[in-house]
Amino acid sequence: MTPERGAVIQRGDTQGYAVLISNSMLHQASDVVILCTVVRSTTMAAHFPHAIGVDAADEHLLAIPVAVHTVPVSVIKAVVGQATDEQLRDIVRVLHAATSP
Repeated sequence: MTPERGAVIQRGDTQGYAVLISNSMLHQASDVVILCTVVRSTTMAAHFPHAIGVDAADEHLLAIPVAVHTVPVSVIKAVVGQATDEQLRDIVRVLHAATSP
């Protein structure tokens, strides 16, 4: 599977969801991807100030831009949706703001 930026994926290890935020240059050079955690619970998302809604797998999911991690590409079980360009921009903007000095 060739991962694509913005894909909403289901993880094979945890069965949870995530938005793939790394780009094709990383995917060509490495067997890891950068994921933004996605939660299903609005209660859980309320603990994070900038949760961003994404619809996938017939659910309204919430991306948590400050919860980012790398995993092997083999963790991707299935692509269940695609974040819009605007949603992806919002995720990356919040991530940059959270990690900038």
